[in-house]
Amino acid sequence: MGLRATVLLSVLGTVAVVTLLLLTHEWGAGHRPDGKPRAPYLLEDTFDRTIYQRRGRWLPAHRLPYLEEDSEYPQLATWMFALPYLFFESHVPVGRAQTDTEFAAHPEDSRRYFDLHHAFQAVPVLGLLIVTALLLRELGRSPGWALLMFLPGTLYFGFNRFDAWPAALVALALLLQLRRRPLAAAVVLGLGTMMKWYPVLLLPLFLAHDLWRDSPPDEPARARLARLPRAVLGPGLAAAGVIVAILGITFLWGGGWDAVTYVYSRQGDRVHNPPSLAAALLEPWRWGVFPLASFPAVYRVLFVLQVLPAVALACAPVRSPRALVLGCLCVVLAFAQFGKVFSPQWICWVAPLAVLVAPGSRMALALLVALQFLIYLQIPVLYFARMTDPASAGQGAGGLQGATAFWAASDTRIALLALFWAWSCWAFLRTVCRPAPLAAPTPA
Repeated sequence: MGLRATVLLSVLGTVAVVTLLLLTHEWGAGHRPDGKPRAPYLLEDTFDRTIYQRRGRWLPAHRLPYLEEDSEYPQLATWMFALPYLFFESHVPVGRAQTDTEFAAHPEDSRRYFDLHHAFQAVPVLGLLIVTALLLRELGRSPGWALLMFLPGTLYFGFNRFDAWPAALVALALLLQLRRRPLAAAVVLGLGTMMKWYPVLLLPLFLAHDLWRDSPPDEPARARLARLPRAVLGPGLAAAGVIVAILGITFLWGGGWDAVTYVYSRQGDRVHNPPSLAAALLEPWRWGVFPLASFPAVYRVLFVLQVLPAVALACAPVRSPRALVLGCLCVVLAFAQFGKVFSPQWICWVAPLAVLVAPGSRMALALLVALQFLIYLQIPVLYFARMTDPASAGQGAGGLQGATAFWAASDTRIALLALFWAWSCWAFLRTVCRPAPLAAPTPA
């Protein structure tokens, strides 16, 4: 399928999804004896959007983000959460914190905010589709593969969360890198880092690719060292400059260092959530591999596994586009797998990179499709059905103990993600040892 047809279908599909979401609010299937849906939130959920609504209240309240209005998200995300408030008159009080009672008393605010959130998310979702199609064409593949982004995992969380934004920025940075614009790519990665932190882990691979891509296998080390300042220092400083500038706004806004460091301290204090790998390893009612009291050591090991691929893979000769794409996929999969908190929206980070290698690998295609459906099954279908079932109230792990189907899906997801990570690492090492392009370039 050509680029024009892919873009047209992407536009039509995005418009259709937004229209459906605006016409069906928290739609569910089936009925319980109390009249509520047996399977709620099959198209959209309210949990994270309620958090976004609360985190954006700093704007109508005229208060400082972080110190006066809590937020666990980086700066660009926290500022973006306030944008819907520009388009409707809310009941957020000015100059003070809104109480939970006041928040619950005005569900009309949530309805307006939720609808605007869906409309705004159409921008990064469509942008991600188009940039992925351009990347596929750049790599000599059919742009039509980008339509795999309409699978249920990315479709659901692309509109219900905000992770399509950092995913689109990473895809744009990758496109700029392949088009030999490393400074622009580094700037875009810096912007992505201020949405979600994982894009900064891709910067070492981008720098390595800029250093190695024009380097023949027999090039003397002295010649590469001569290129080091141009290949590494320039883009590295560009990305750092974007991050420092955005943090500087927070500092000068009136919050000082306390506001700059607030979100990092808050995230550092988080503990594992039940579906995470950390919980599976530590909780006695899960796998219980390690005693629960050993969680600080387990956290440290998992953190090392999260960030190690970003450094280790950048030490390899990342010459080809295939090596760069596979390296990015491996880093993102490690970040998702070894985090102490499981977030289903990471499928929006993985899918665009996996789509780029899926045309040439049945394994990557099968794992991507399986994870897309499994993530949707685990969260919208099984999790929300369990959480809204009165029979599960009072049970351990937030009502999830004894949820056999949910935990079977969770364990399968952990296994598939581990397999995908191992495959991407193997494919990366195989590529850098035998460099070859991802695909033959298409004739102009």
